[in-house]
Amino acid sequence: MSSRTAAETIPGGPGAGRSAQAGPGPDALARILPLVLLAALLATHWRWFQGKVTWYLAVDQHGYYAFARDLLHGRLFHPWSPATLLGDKLWPRTDVLAQTYIFDQGRIHSRYAPGFPILLAGWLGLFGESNIHALNPVLFCVAMGLVALLVRKTTGSWWRGLAAASFVAICPTQIHWWGATLTRDVATHAVAWSGLCLLLPRFGGPLGGWKSIVGALAVGFASSMRPDAALYLLPASLLVWRRLRRSGWRDARTALLRMGLGWFAGVLPLLAYDLAATGSLLPPQAIEIKPLLESASRAVLDGLVPEAHAARGWHGGVWEPVQGGAWSPANFARVFPLQVRAIQLAYGPVLLGFVLLGAVVSFFAHRDLFLAAVPYAAASLLFFSCWVRPDARYLVGFHLFCATLLVEGVLGTIDLLRRLLDRGSAVAAQVLGAAFVVLPIGGALLASRLVPALLAATWICAGTAAVAAAATLAWPGRRIARFAAIALGSMAFVLAMRTDLGSMTRNAGIQGPEIERATRNVQAKLPPNAVVLTTEDVGRPQENLEIYADRRAIYTTDLQRWNEMRPVEAAFRLLRSGQRFFLLLPAGQPETEKVLADLPAEDVLVVEKVETIPPKKATEWFVAAPFHKGIELGLWEVREKDPGMHKPLSIGPIPGSPPPS
Repeated sequence: MSSRTAAETIPGGPGAGRSAQAGPGPDALARILPLVLLAALLATHWRWFQGKVTWYLAVDQHGYYAFARDLLHGRLFHPWSPATLLGDKLWPRTDVLAQTYIFDQGRIHSRYAPGFPILLAGWLGLFGESNIHALNPVLFCVAMGLVALLVRKTTGSWWRGLAAASFVAICPTQIHWWGATLTRDVATHAVAWSGLCLLLPRFGGPLGGWKSIVGALAVGFASSMRPDAALYLLPASLLVWRRLRRSGWRDARTALLRMGLGWFAGVLPLLAYDLAATGSLLPPQAIEIKPLLESASRAVLDGLVPEAHAARGWHGGVWEPVQGGAWSPANFARVFPLQVRAIQLAYGPVLLGFVLLGAVVSFFAHRDLFLAAVPYAAASLLFFSCWVRPDARYLVGFHLFCATLLVEGVLGTIDLLRRLLDRGSAVAAQVLGAAFVVLPIGGALLASRLVPALLAATWICAGTAAVAAAATLAWPGRRIARFAAIALGSMAFVLAMRTDLGSMTRNAGIQGPEIERATRNVQAKLPPNAVVLTTEDVGRPQENLEIYADRRAIYTTDLQRWNEMRPVEAAFRLLRSGQRFFLLLPAGQPETEKVLADLPAEDVLVVEKVETIPPKKATEWFVAAPFHKGIELGLWEVREKDPGMHKPLSIGPIPGSPPPS
């Protein structure tokens, strides 16, 4: 191996002609500069996220937020007055609160794993409610940094790590959306990646030392955040196996026992919660898994697939008391081609070719990178193609690994080419080098329909690969891969700094000021004992009313799921229990008219309109959605016509109601 310094190998380098004693040499600067650029990249995208993060809560965000608040107050089960007051009419086990919680024999527990709510509760306790939505942007920037660290630890180059982190920002994979909203997906992968980085041998320390134990704990805690993060056991186990092969098997039993205990400590919150909530070690979300070869779930009919309610957005399921069955092998034939199509659009043919090439080359050039990236990427793509629909949120880890393999496809091939030349395989090297000069440039010339940022990334990778391959063949004694890494990292950094992440071109329309205004408005006009009947057709008002305004809310689909309960019966029961009952529904819609016609039953209840809400004021009632530009609402209050008389309300059975489960 040559001992030349960077000043000798880089003509005109900043340290050329100076001795090592004169100050920091070029090698030191070459190590520091990519770290400085990486820090600038992360800081820039943190500022970018500040404008993009949305405070508007949808289904999952509400569930995590409510669970975190309960944990902060020392509660495992969620208090919710409508379930207490209507409990005798609900199924013994049924979905409540936008299907984020399950009413189970009088207790209400979250259907989500506790890991992310634990993390969220800690963040809330440290930084308060006003900074809750800063968590995921921080975690996304951490994930980008971990991408760079993993590449550095497996290839020895911070420039390659900088390039990989930059491509996370450049490629329109849509995973950035989940850094701009309060969900567990980015957090899960950030925790799992930190575990993998600690398990990699270049971090130093013996296998079974504290770093390896903490790494195993992190991989286990990722499963406490998303149970399907158990897929990370595959790369973690392979990395541990490789370290054992390198260091010998003498102390393997002790090392594996310690790491096993670390992993168990990480997954313990999930196991403990499952036992407390359901009396089983199966997580509540196990209801999403259908038996092998069973037909596709009713979830398709209940709105989990966008086609079911494309014009109106997500609707709560009404076919079963507890919604489930979103994962089934029967979905694979339909979803896998859609996943592949989305991946092709995210990278384009040339970059995707580099990703696939990197998966092959890493096996020969950087085995640790192969073991960390390829098994998980392949397993996650297959597993999540059995979900009821394709979604980038499930492939966050897949796309992070694709960024590492993309860089490996460009630069790892140069390493392999150099290795062939060193071993005297001149013919094989010339064939590989010629192909690596011609094919990337030819592909880039044909890839003319890509979005500008993706087209620029294609040319950066193709040009670097072609020039580096030609230079390696022409000057086999030079360390061309090092120069190529500097060039690729620098150009990718510049492009990432100029790229609008994930094609999210507009700032979020609902952030702190809008939420504060809506909270003041709702709390001023609705009393603390109010229960609001509303609909998903206008957005996600229930979730936001519950969290921000501390007002109870029910969706019309909830009543359908709850033993086909009619609005008049819900209103009567709640009013007799001391609650006040309101309707927040779109004005003039057939469903609204149907509810209004049903309520004044048997001369017991009366409906009075309180307010007409124009579209420009809808957000002040937590009504917003991408499928409408504003919608006129009505606010009605339902009261007993003569509260002192206590007239009974007789409602016959609803034809076709299923028997209690």
